[in-house]
Amino acid sequence: DQKWARQGNLRNPHKAASDGVWRDLRSVISYAVDDAGLTAASQRVFLDRYVRHHNRLANGAAPEIMAKIMALMDHGLLDVGAGPGARLGLDEGTRRVVVEGAHHGFSRPVDVLVDARIHPFDPEADVLPLYRNLLARGTVRLWRNAAADGADFRPGGLDLTPEFHPIGPDGD
Repeated sequence: DQKWARQGNLRNPHKAASDGVWRDLRSVISYAVDDAGLTAASQRVFLDRYVRHHNRLANGAAPEIMAKIMALMDHGLLDVGAGPGARLGLDEGTRRVVVEGAHHGFSRPVDVLVDARIHPFDPEADVLPLYRNLLARGTVRLWRNAAADGADFRPGGLDLTPEFHPIGPDGD
């Protein structure tokens, strides 16, 4: 990914394809998703199955950030060797937490675990009280994708006007 980023989309066909498809379609996909162009069921599938791939291909991590991550790895301060599907265990002999790879036998004791994922926004469960208070006071309401069959989908965002002003429970 770093090599492709340095080559740019004029020298690297993979980078050009990624930029030409995913990045150029960002506004189209955002319009469909943000403006209720998907049914409630389709939006749930998009968020559960496709949004992480879309974000990775359309946005990705900045080359500068990836260079910092590589520097941490090169100096032995960060190890991502467990790969996807890693599991945690306990070494009974040393009483240390062990990370085990799901696919290739990787096993390593660890001192620190970092959850580096960006969690979805959930105003009802946010650690800071701001959004919970706004909801409780009726200043804002949650956005919902209304379904014809009544199976609405609430992905966790606030209901906003096209100008990004919050909409209250009464629709104003």
